[in-house]
Amino acid sequence: LPVAADSTGHAFASLDSNLVQVQGFETAVTTRNRPQTGAKIYLPHAGVFSTLRIASPALAYWVKAAAADTLVYPSSPVPGVPAARSEGGVVLEEPAVQPTEQWIALYGSLRDWQGRPAAVGTRVEAVDGDGAVAGAGTVESPGLYGYLPVYLDDPATPEDEGAVVDEWLTLRVDGVPTGTRVRWTAFGDVVACDLVVPEDRGAVGDPVPTRYALYVPRPNPFNPTTTIRYDLAESGPVRLSLFTATGQVLRQLVSASQAAGAHNVVWDGRDDAGAEVSSGVYLARLEAGDFRAVTRMVLMK
Repeated sequence: LPVAADSTGHAFASLDSNLVQVQGFETAVTTRNRPQTGAKIYLPHAGVFSTLRIASPALAYWVKAAAADTLVYPSSPVPGVPAARSEGGVVLEEPAVQPTEQWIALYGSLRDWQGRPAAVGTRVEAVDGDGAVAGAGTVESPGLYGYLPVYLDDPATPEDEGAVVDEWLTLRVDGVPTGTRVRWTAFGDVVACDLVVPEDRGAVGDPVPTRYALYVPRPNPFNPTTTIRYDLAESGPVRLSLFTATGQVLRQLVSASQAAGAHNVVWDGRDDAGAEVSSGVYLARLEAGDFRAVTRMVLMK
């Protein structure tokens, strides 16, 4: 790496469009005088989600590329980059979370059942089947969380640090089950997972669904937001699209690979350009695997 610290994007810029992700791991050795913070993740164009914001000399990184390439470190850093490492995004301060050197990363929107964005400081947890907190962090941007590292248990230690491969984990917000679960798949996987806190704050999350389903949005009719719920029986590519009653494409709410489980997406009554739509009937179409379904909602202003 360059003699001075550099922004991660600039340090790995020679990989250009081949760069898929960069991952790092901060320990008490690499981050002296601060608590161990664990996994840091950088994806190009990820905006607020990336937590590996600064690359530092003499440290190692995992780099995933789409094709064979040669990494050439820049001769000088971007002006103004601090010499010390950035604090980054999710800081793990609770001793209940024990970072290990394998993890997956979760990210997405986070709202309450009325569609209001979660406030800065809202806590998100991923809990394994034995009750161990495998990942935890706090919201830094209103209505968004991630990248949240969810750690794999280290079999070489007697402690239960987190998940085992293929285990389902429950997601909680401020201690409340969201009804959404994710499966720990493979080290380095990055999973989109939008969360909504249930209306009944005492509700217990549903079991992992065995079938696909698309539910009628709530509230319906609505103004200005409604929550669209759906179940995925298997992980894989998902498309959730909105249409007018005449079949005109209005907005792409989801176009990503998602984990099996219960999912929630809030629609704010806007199209892909960000413009508010008028009162009327709208359709939501879910495509996942071989499953196709359409539900109807009414916007009343």
